[in-house]
Amino acid sequence: MHSARLILCALAATVAPLTAGTDPIAATAKTDQWQFRTVPYLWLTASSGDLFFLERSEEISQSFADTFDTHNLSLHLLAEARKGPWIIQSDIIYGRFNNDTQLLPHSHGPFKSVREDLKEWIISPRIGYSILATPDHQLDLLAGVRYSRFRLGLTGRFTSGGQVTEETLQNIWDPTLTVSGQSSLHDKLFIRYLGEVGGFGVNSDFIWLAGVGFGYQLSPTSSIIGGYRARGIDFSDSDFAVDTVTHGPTLEFEMRF
Repeated sequence: MHSARLILCALAATVAPLTAGTDPIAATAKTDQWQFRTVPYLWLTASSGDLFFLERSEEISQSFADTFDTHNLSLHLLAEARKGPWIIQSDIIYGRFNNDTQLLPHSHGPFKSVREDLKEWIISPRIGYSILATPDHQLDLLAGVRYSRFRLGLTGRFTSGGQVTEETLQNIWDPTLTVSGQSSLHDKLFIRYLGEVGGFGVNSDFIWLAGVGFGYQLSPTSSIIGGYRARGIDFSDSDFAVDTVTHGPTLEFEMRF
């Protein structure tokens, strides 16, 4: 179960933030100047579903507390450039997770403990076009790919001394289609929304993402956004499969220049 939690913690990080399409509208509508922004963000997740790994099938039920237990390092950053209606962006994620489990005597044969280690890179470049840009509303369409690379290792430590390790390395390429938008609410307040689908059998059978966030413009060059997001993935190959739904609150800090 702990190895399943590690995989889910990594997969939970594979999506772009809700800000994947729009700067504050009043500052960006109908401009032909290059504009840039960076968005470091946090996502606290819970997950459920099924996992198959090392010829074992597990039913997953991961709480928010489990996420805290298994996350050792997780870095998230969205970078974007705009010129007129055109958009270029990339979501870059690095994660490192590990967990040690002490086993009860005679509960797992010769092993006294098990360690799970996971390292991942997830890179999601996109290109898009803003089909609507008014002082109060903006709507963007984007297409891209999501590259996910993660290595999972399981190490069993023998009661009599020594250890044995098994690993799997997954490289997953998935096409994606994204719709994102923003609407002004009042003065410096705004709402953002995002929907994404992908996979289409290229590698994953299907992936999806949906989210909403409420933001506040702190200054002409910065905003903070809090929201909620859910995503699903259905991927399988000969020795690894995952079919899960992940969801949780998000917190983003946006800087524009």
